Amino acid sequence: MLLLHAGVRVFGLHARDLTGDPAGNKPDPYVKVWCGSAYGGQTEYRKDTTHPMYMVCRVQYGSLAVTCYLNKGTVFYRYELLQ
Repeated sequence: MLLLHAGVRVFGLHARDLTGDPAGNKPDPYVKVWCGSAYGGQTEYRKDTTHPMYMVCRVQYGSLAVTCYLNKGTVFYRYELLQ
C-alpha cells in the first residue's frame, strides 16, 4: 500500500447571511472538514453570528477559491494543496 503525504492550507474560510432558528435566535455555525472518507475535525463554534470567520472542505491538488451556496447563507474559502 502506497501512502502519500501532502500539506493542506485553507485560507479565508468565512460565511455570510446565515440564519438562525425559527424563534429568531442567531446561528452558532461551525465547519466539519473531510478529505474523501477521512474526517479531519471541525472548527470551533462561532456563537450568535450570521457572518462567521474561521481559521481552517473537500480538497484537490492546486490553488482554488470556493463558494458554497447553502439553503440559508453562503460559505467562502480558498485553499492550496501541494504534492
